Amino acid sequence: MVIRSASGQNRSFLTNYWHPTCWLPDDTIFATNLLKSTLGTLNPATGAITTIGQFPSSAALFVLDCPH
Repeated sequence: MVIRSASGQNRSFLTNYWHPTCWLPDDTIFATNLLKSTLGTLNPATGAITTIGQFPSSAALFVLDCPH
């Protein structure tokens, strides 16, 4: 994953099986790990991912809209 700041600087993170989906108002990025059926938040400053929950592996997961 590459994050580009407003000043044009790039920061790269290896997210493995985590898929960034939505930038949240608290300046974290909502992410999903479909392999482990977990939800998390990614800190764009450090690249650290914090697991915040799980979902059943048989569930269909949709991110329909992100807060503005």
